[in-house]
Amino acid sequence: MNSIAPTSLESSPQHCKNCGDVVTKTFCPDCGQRNRAERLSLKAILVDIPSQWLSLDKGFFYTFLLQFKAPGQVARRYVQGERIKFTSPLTYYLIGAAVQLLMLFFSAEQLKSELISKLSSSTEQLAQLQQIYGDNAANIYADVYISVINQGYTYLGFVFLCLPFAFMVWAFSRRHRAAYNGAETLIFSFYTMGHFVMTTGLMGFITVRYFYTYHAPLSLVFYLVYCLISTRGFYTKQQHSVIASILALVFAFVLFMVTLLIATSIAMKSAI
Repeated sequence: MNSIAPTSLESSPQHCKNCGDVVTKTFCPDCGQRNRAERLSLKAILVDIPSQWLSLDKGFFYTFLLQFKAPGQVARRYVQGERIKFTSPLTYYLIGAAVQLLMLFFSAEQLKSELISKLSSSTEQLAQLQQIYGDNAANIYADVYISVINQGYTYLGFVFLCLPFAFMVWAFSRRHRAAYNGAETLIFSFYTMGHFVMTTGLMGFITVRYFYTYHAPLSLVFYLVYCLISTRGFYTKQQHSVIASILALVFAFVLFMVTLLIATSIAMKSAI
């Protein structure tokens, strides 16, 4: 029986393996993929990791630093077509959410202890909960609250923070609507909210553990200040409406907090 030779993973090095376009240099002129003549190896994978995440002129680290250096500029440049340098907006938000979840995971015991202590100091509220949930009411409430916060930085944050903020900042100003459409504004929202949750998550590794009382106020201040500066960076001076931006930030935050309260109430009822 004739043996069949294994098929090489390589195609002609003159053609991009991703889109098939003709490649004459290191990167495909159509899709931007690196032209590799060799098969993948562990060395190639390990070399790609720093270039994708730690490079100062492209990738995640470049996106993260530019979000601090020039808030709003990443979204503006991405919308204008300069995309290969930046981590995609949805990916950036998901990375930010992952950082928050990681912080909450490592700080869970500290958070639970602080919540139980705070609830115990409110004897009337604790007594009401104990009538329903028994002597373990404080622990049940703390576990439910932490669970809801975890949800808040995943799908609840996506649905009740990113989407409302994008819609409101777009809808509240005629100048904003003239500058960018809804999808382009959503890209701005993903980058801005992603950076907010990522930064406060990184900050939380220190503040939640050592300065718990100040973590929430500092996060709120950062949210308002950073997001407002970011809208100013996304829109030009002629396009930007400060009042519309402030209203969008406040309304989105209130909606998000109300959602967390409702989710907590529903989860507490289901715990009976």
